[in-house]
Amino acid sequence: MSAIPSEFSNVTAITKANIYFDGKVVSHSIVFADGSKKTLGLIYAGHYHFGTDKAERMEIVSGTCEVQIDDSEARAIYTGGQFFDVPAKSGFDISVADGICEYVCSFIDYTHFSSKAHSWAILCGALATPPEELGRVPLK
Repeated sequence: MSAIPSEFSNVTAITKANIYFDGKVVSHSIVFADGSKKTLGLIYAGHYHFGTDKAERMEIVSGTCEVQIDDSEARAIYTGGQFFDVPAKSGFDISVADGICEYVCSFIDYTHFSSKAHSWAILCGALATPPEELGRVPLK
C-alpha cells in the first residue's frame, strides 16, 4: 500500500476550485515551498476523461475508481491507499460507479529521478498494470 499522507504542512492553498464536468470533479491546488504542486480532489459518480500535460501520480485517498490509460487496452480498479501513474502528454479515463472517490494528484518531474530505470518503472506503472502486479517504486 502506498503511504498516502493525511495532511500536508507548510503549503499555500489556492482557494479558487478547479471545477470540471459541471462540478462532478472538483479539486483545490496546493503549492509547496519548492514550487511543486499537488491537487486534492473529489470525483463524483460518472465517467470522465482527463488529458495530461505533465506526468501525474493519482493517489486514491478513499473510494473506488476504474482507470484506463490512453493507448492501453487494460483497465484497473483502484481503491483507497493505491495509486496509478499517467505519462506526460497522455490522458486517462476514470469511472466512479457510486459514491465519491477522493484523490491527491502529484505532478511528476522526471528530472528528480536518479536513474533511467526508476523512470521506466514509473512509466510501466502508468500502463494500467494492476497495482498488486506492479512492484511499486517510491518517488524519493
